[in-house]
Amino acid sequence: MTMDLINLSNDQLNFPIVIWSKLLFLAQLYGWEPIGTVDIQEPLSIAEGKPWDGNYHTNGGQLVTPEDADACADALEKAFIDLPDYIILEKPSNIKLEDVRLKDLNSHSHLQGVISAFIEAGHGEATTINPHLTPFEMFGGRSKVIVQDFIAFCRKGGFEIW
Repeated sequence: MTMDLINLSNDQLNFPIVIWSKLLFLAQLYGWEPIGTVDIQEPLSIAEGKPWDGNYHTNGGQLVTPEDADACADALEKAFIDLPDYIILEKPSNIKLEDVRLKDLNSHSHLQGVISAFIEAGHGEATTINPHLTPFEMFGGRSKVIVQDFIAFCRKGGFEIW
């Protein structure tokens, strides 16, 4: 499952759920206190008798507010300093590299190198992203660009999760 993020400028990022979860966890380790997402389809939820729980881990179009996105970026900037300059990869896992995708790779061409590094480190296409890696292991080395791109994305304001 991927998490598709779209902001008001129509910029898009896509992450496998494992990477998305680790980004949010890393932000929380460095002081981000999630305020919860806003259900943009709130009347529908209320009509169904189900109050919105504010989660970040479903892709129903919920909104991350600009304030929440900015606070998340603040925390990730603190974390970025502590990320190692090397990459640690392990296998096996249940997330395959072909699940790592970004819309409009032309605007994110530097991430192609990160994906290539995953493949090279794992000796072929069978490389997987181990969900048991810590955020420091997952986002070390060339993978730090993932955190940088997400920080920049958050700085552009709120976004929807699809």
